[in-house]
Amino acid sequence: MEKALSLFPIFLLFVATLYMGTALPPFVSPDEFDHIERAYLLAQGQFLLETKDGFSSGGAVDKGLLEYMGYFTDLRLDPEARISASVLDEAARSAWTGEKTYETLPGTGYYFPVIYLPQATAIWIGQTLDLSIASTYQLVRLVTLGTGLFILGMAFQIVAPSSVVLALFSLPMMLFQTALPTIDFVTMALLALTLSQFLRFATVDTRASSASVLLFGACIVVIAGCRLHMAPLVLLPMFLGLKSRDARFVVLSVVLSVFIVAWNGMAVLNTVDLRITQNVPPAEILKFYISDPFAFVRVLWTTLTTGPILLHYWYSFLGKLGWLDITLNVSQYRFLGFLLVGIVLTTLLTKERQRNPAIVLTFFAVAISAVIIVFFSLLVSWTPHPAAFVHGVQGRYFLPIALILAYLTSATPRPSEASILIRSADTALLATLFAFSVLLVTKASQARYFEAVVQ
Repeated sequence: MEKALSLFPIFLLFVATLYMGTALPPFVSPDEFDHIERAYLLAQGQFLLETKDGFSSGGAVDKGLLEYMGYFTDLRLDPEARISASVLDEAARSAWTGEKTYETLPGTGYYFPVIYLPQATAIWIGQTLDLSIASTYQLVRLVTLGTGLFILGMAFQIVAPSSVVLALFSLPMMLFQTALPTIDFVTMALLALTLSQFLRFATVDTRASSASVLLFGACIVVIAGCRLHMAPLVLLPMFLGLKSRDARFVVLSVVLSVFIVAWNGMAVLNTVDLRITQNVPPAEILKFYISDPFAFVRVLWTTLTTGPILLHYWYSFLGKLGWLDITLNVSQYRFLGFLLVGIVLTTLLTKERQRNPAIVLTFFAVAISAVIIVFFSLLVSWTPHPAAFVHGVQGRYFLPIALILAYLTSATPRPSEASILIRSADTALLATLFAFSVLLVTKASQARYFEAVVQ
């Protein structure tokens, strides 16, 4: 019964995402242009980006796709731009041409391309069936969403999600990304599956099957391959190997570590990114902070104690939508924060805490390491040197980290009858957060992108 109920949030998320999608035109998520182009290249069999002299890394993209994307470029460049029905109708006439031109998309060169398989599959189907590009794009949305929901359903069948886990998937920021064909939702779903598998392995005495161990490793490979700050997930199989004395997990941890280092090293060497205009080469910056670690500590401390920066992280964690140009009002952020904190408190009161201190310490070690990698990687690659604070960090980068900690609340319910009232409050808060977030995303997106049509 509990497993069946755990699939109900999947159904709600599916329905809500379809509803929100009506208010979201194509290419309004950060870097969505590049994500779709990268998926197109994978659909053509191009696994790695190529580089032309004088250009950033990229590949040859169909001119019809570029024409279709061109109709939505102003939404990124101009915060006042709106989309009209006539423009959508005109864009819908874009078709595959078979003619290609070189496009740069270096930011995707660091992502392990397997993460783009759902989008690439949908694009291949669209081309094979000679669908219009607009129809193909909608298919990409649907296949990406379906893939993420299927993976998330697997995770929830293994370990029933706590309200805190569900709350993270219900935040406006996460719902917005779920409704669009980027890699965020699938990555979060894979992380949920990884954490669910880990908790099952760690709490069940029976020996894990070889297939489940391989799936566990594959999830970590894909996640860490496109989210460098998730590389500390390799600690999970090492923990399992030491706990159960199962050499397979130890070997898996070592293999994963080697692969992640090798992939990121190859990606850095293979990718030319001329967008980065550092006054000092990243290698020199890296050398500087390795030789003086306290310099990094000072920059990090300044960053984390600067009020406006922390407020930006909090707002963009809860929901700073579009190309960071849809900001909710302060009262809405406060209400979202109130609901989220309330759900955390009621969940802690209705669930038994994770009682294995080794698991708790491991999860916190992964989370803290991930935070450090977020700041250090952007300090080296994106921040002018010498730095006063770290540039380029967004709150949504911390959603996977929050999910790791949220899984510490995925424990058995307290048996006490006295907690019925608190359970009811927990459910009410979660339902309110979900409904409020869906309405916020829909209304804010309609006002931002379709206001001219309404008028």
